[in-house]
Amino acid sequence: GGMTELINDGENGFLCSLNDAEEMAKNIYAIIENPELLDRMSKRSLELSNKYSKEKIDNYFKKY
Repeated sequence: GGMTELINDGENGFLCSLNDAEEMAKNIYAIIENPELLDRMSKRSLELSNKYSKEKIDNYFKKY
């Protein structure tokens, strides 16, 4: 659960190892240097966020 359910590595963000500053920096620079990558990841993140809208979450919990 958690982050791996919300982030698909390389699709809508990057996952990196805990306390690995070098890996995190590499991923940040990849986004900075590639505006198309940023745009694609942003769009995919927005698409994914629609799965977790307030209405959908409310409807899910009303079933129980």
